[in-house]
Parts: sequence; C-alpha cells; structure tokens
Amino acid sequence: MKKIFSVYSRGKKYVFEIVFHKSSNVEDQQIESDFYIKYSENVHSGVHYEMEVVSTDLAELAHFGKVHIHTSLKTGKKCICWTGHLPTEEAAVLVTRMWCAGSVYTTDNGEDFGFLFEKHDIDVLDFKKMLDILGTEYHIYVLKNDVQ
Repeated sequence: MKKIFSVYSRGKKYVFEIVFHKSSNVEDQQIESDFYIKYSENVHSGVHYEMEVVSTDLAELAHFGKVHIHTSLKTGKKCICWTGHLPTEEAAVLVTRMWCAGSVYTTDNGEDFGFLFEKHDIDVLDFKKMLDILGTEYHIYVLKNDVQ
C-alpha cells in the first residue's frame, strides 16, 4: 500500500511517497533482524508494518545527515528508522506522519528532531503530542486530508 504525505513549513511543501509493507513473520520483514536487535534488542513477531521511503525531497533531507532513514541490508530499500512494534496500519501511519514532519524540522533547523522529545518533555511514544508541538511551536504541519 502506497500513501502520499504532504508537509508544510515556512511556505514550502514537502511531499513524501511512502510504501507500507505488512509482514506476518520475521522472514517477510523488509529490514534485517540485526537492525532491530542492535537498536531495540527485539525482533517483532506477528503482524508488523515497515515504511519504505520511495520518494521525497530526499537529497535536501539527506544533506543534514540527521534524518532517520535506514537502508535495509536485506532489501536495499530506504526505510523509516523506527524500531518499535507497529502492529496496525493506523500506528504505522501515525509514526510516518510524525517522521515526515520531524524530518522537515531537521531540514529547516539542521538538527535532529529527536531532541524535541526531551526538550518538550514528550514521551517517545506520544506521536500525537509531537505532531502538536511541531505544529504549534515550529509551524510544521502534515494535513490529515493530504494523506492519500
């Protein structure tokens, strides 16, 4: 399943084309198990979603070297770097919305958006609050009706 996300910041529109890969077992996952073991000490069993970044203004984002993208050693695909378990499409879309907005924050400010969790005392799993902060404090928005 493919979705398009549009993020607006400082009068500029960033478009992200993301493919959602649903797997039912570890063998079918897009990202190698070693990645999950290294960063979360956990390989997800059962239904799990991974998000492939098919196209975006990636050259501009990659310029900072701080955008959370992992190139899978298993498939060669560029995936959103998220090690948490994503058992539903809804959870995967929410993480993707936060990642897209956060990546634009990184582009606009030249620093990893991950530090905002601590700066604003946001639980690392509270994606909705992070999206609210990105909107209210930094004027970066992913409009829900822009997700196709």
